[in-house]
Amino acid sequence: MPPVPNAVSAKRGRNSKKEEVAEAAYEVIRERNEPVSRSDLYKELIARGLRIEGSDPEMVLSTMLWRMKDRVVRLKSGGYWLADVKNDEIGYEPAPPETEAELQVRIATEHPDMDASVEPISD
Repeated sequence: MPPVPNAVSAKRGRNSKKEEVAEAAYEVIRERNEPVSRSDLYKELIARGLRIEGSDPEMVLSTMLWRMKDRVVRLKSGGYWLADVKNDEIGYEPAPPETEAELQVRIATEHPDMDASVEPISD
């Protein structure tokens, strides 16, 4: 009897990758040059051939974009905007770049099993 794929891998194979969805969403928002609602963004991404499926496809889209916050952000006022583009009209200011110290803290938090005492190799 052939192996049965587990539900997780079957589900992942069905949807477009979150990176592809985020890049396409970025392009849609850039083209419109205004915040785009989740519903409108979902419709446009589907029209462009991306696959976003699930019991609540728009929530699946929200989750994908939440995981790609470096490309697209959800505004408190509603809708999505480009994470790296200032917009005075809507009062959005991109977050400043991560400092080296912040990067080290984030890495240590995300990867507690790494030995922080090891010095990088230098020439």
